[in-house]
Amino acid sequence: MRHIAEDHKRELNIAKGGGDVGGSTQTRMDPTTGQVAKKYNKLRDREEIAKMVAVGCLPFSFPSSDAFIRYIQAIYNPMFNGIPRTTCRSDIFKLHSQYCFYLSTLLKNIQCRLSLTSDLGLIS
Repeated sequence: MRHIAEDHKRELNIAKGGGDVGGSTQTRMDPTTGQVAKKYNKLRDREEIAKMVAVGCLPFSFPSSDAFIRYIQAIYNPMFNGIPRTTCRSDIFKLHSQYCFYLSTLLKNIQCRLSLTSDLGLIS
């Protein structure tokens, strides 16, 4: 019985009404099935929204728009209040610097010749 308690510490803590063990996450348990229904981590949420804005060429204000907030509240997290434009912008620039560092480290350690090309055409 002891090994079950150790191996399933997180589930037992959630079942007793506690939060998730280890980290700033919010977890809800589905009372009908006893399974974890949703897990929310604000830092991961901000990072994923920043990636979505950057890849989709969306405006920095998109995560704070009323339509987006209503959608997230209705489908995923009723406590979501949006992400301010300045926070989204800083998250995107932080991701950009992390990715640039990753690429520079990767390119420094390559033992072969490498040619990089880019297409910088004008958009009209």
